[in-house]
Amino acid sequence: MRYKDGIEEEAVSWLCTPPEPLNFFNPINISIHGITPAKVEDQPSFDELLPKMVEFVGDLSLVAHNAQF
Repeated sequence: MRYKDGIEEEAVSWLCTPPEPLNFFNPINISIHGITPAKVEDQPSFDELLPKMVEFVGDLSLVAHNAQF
């Protein structure tokens, strides 16, 4: 989601095909997020999606929920 002055402007979501060796799907994770191999098999790679993501974010700050960095 993109917010400006505390108001949601737009929400988007993307799926991408994970690269090897990250292309495994743990049944526990599937039960949580519902993303299956079939849902991503025809999706672009992360590298292909990155320009769209950068365009969407623009010069705004990014906030990640429950991320450790």
